[in-house]
Amino acid sequence: MLYDHVWFALRNLARSRLRSFLTMLGIFIGIAAVVSLVSLSQGLKTSIAEQFDKIGADKIFVSLKGTQTGAFADVSSRALTNDDAERIRRVGGVGGVSSYLREGATVESGDEQGVFAVLTLPEESDDRRVLIDTASWELASGKWFDKDDAAHVVVGSDVTNAGLFKKQVALGSKITVQGRTFEVAGVLKKIGDPDTDSGIIMAESTGRELFSVPETVSAIIVQTAKGADPLVVADAIKRSLRTFRGVDKGKEDFDLQTPEDILQTLNQVLDIIQVVLVGIAAISLFVGGVGIMNTMYTAVLERTGEIGVMKAVGARNSDILAIFVAEAGFLGVVGGIIGTFFGMGIAYAVKVGAAIALGTELIQVFFPWYLVAGVLAFAFIIGSLSGALPAYQASRLPPVEALRYE
Repeated sequence: MLYDHVWFALRNLARSRLRSFLTMLGIFIGIAAVVSLVSLSQGLKTSIAEQFDKIGADKIFVSLKGTQTGAFADVSSRALTNDDAERIRRVGGVGGVSSYLREGATVESGDEQGVFAVLTLPEESDDRRVLIDTASWELASGKWFDKDDAAHVVVGSDVTNAGLFKKQVALGSKITVQGRTFEVAGVLKKIGDPDTDSGIIMAESTGRELFSVPETVSAIIVQTAKGADPLVVADAIKRSLRTFRGVDKGKEDFDLQTPEDILQTLNQVLDIIQVVLVGIAAISLFVGGVGIMNTMYTAVLERTGEIGVMKAVGARNSDILAIFVAEAGFLGVVGGIIGTFFGMGIAYAVKVGAAIALGTELIQVFFPWYLVAGVLAFAFIIGSLSGALPAYQASRLPPVEALRYE
């Protein structure tokens, strides 16, 4: 019996292919929007998680309260200093400490100039390693300058490739930073961060002399000792810095964050954005459901005589109800299938477009089986519910009245 209902519903849809397709438009547009948005946001979350895996769970970031954590925190009057970094080194469970200075500087190449971010690289090899690993800096060409090298810098990929200067900057090129001339010793691989990709990295002693900043640091990166719990170490660092900086508990003028903290915050933001976007896309699904309901009402009116014939030859109300609900459900699920493939295509197009335009692989797509199964089930439910009332009215038509339209 179920087979007969399904076959009959499919035959009826095939007889009015154009109307069926137009009815499905609202469903597959909505499903395409949901699939593409969810897959892109999930892919971005996965990609971000992979980036934080590279950083490692054993890192702790110390920055000023209210400033941006990471490589580009701002310096204020109550700045962190090298003394804070040295204090942290003496905390139990700390394996390595690195700090850096970040300043904006006027950079000239030939007769052109612009303002770029300048980062300093510590001179001690262990401190260098912590910063380079945490920031995921990799050289595309050239080499890192020596710790006491005051004449060379490493530049971001956009400085050489993005046309920031008409005369291309390359290995061995001369650039002027704050009035001092440097030679480009290395070029970083593109990582997708605008400041890093268009930034300049120089030796710490050189940067401090250039900007007249003898002690200030923009942020401190801590690597915990092997086997140490980062949460326990972070709590110990917080207690030590409170004492050292003379601030009370709850009134700290600094922040401590682990990669997990930052990742959790980013995921919360992405989840909120995803819910808002899916909510907007759901409007299309509602419109699609209204379209299916309208189509089913029209079908009931057109096929009133057919319904009367089916009832005259023994069809029950439940049979009529099942046939019309199946038709509506198939309109939804076919629209869902088309929308799913269309949404996948949109997502992949965005991924490729971002890779070409931004030169980064950070934008990824993710199609878990439960996403595909969920949207198809949802499309079927939307279709079935939209067709339920017209189907019920069709099943309640008296046979004698229905046969008048035959």
